[in-house]
Amino acid sequence: MSNTLPAGITGNHPQEIHMQRKYQIRSLLALIAEVVVAEIKEAGGQLTRTEIRERLDLKRESYPKGSKTQGEKDWLTSILIRQLEDEGRIERVEGTQHSYRLRRST
Repeated sequence: MSNTLPAGITGNHPQEIHMQRKYQIRSLLALIAEVVVAEIKEAGGQLTRTEIRERLDLKRESYPKGSKTQGEKDWLTSILIRQLEDEGRIERVEGTQHSYRLRRST
């Protein structure tokens, strides 16, 4: 991950510190998304959501310990898939509900 900040952000002012942290999180998500793309490529260009989650150990609890609410454990996979779809790097395979492939330009 690059520690280079966008132009004009020095990280010295409280608002800039907030922007720096926001940028760091987005950079980390982009880095993780690159790992997902690499895994799909290595698998021949197509994997199901479950295969992505299991191969990369992305199954994580989404609620604090002790919470009475029990949630989906696939939230991180969902975020990454959506990010890659929004970037036009992967697409859902037609006729399937949870299978994704690399777009031709990736």
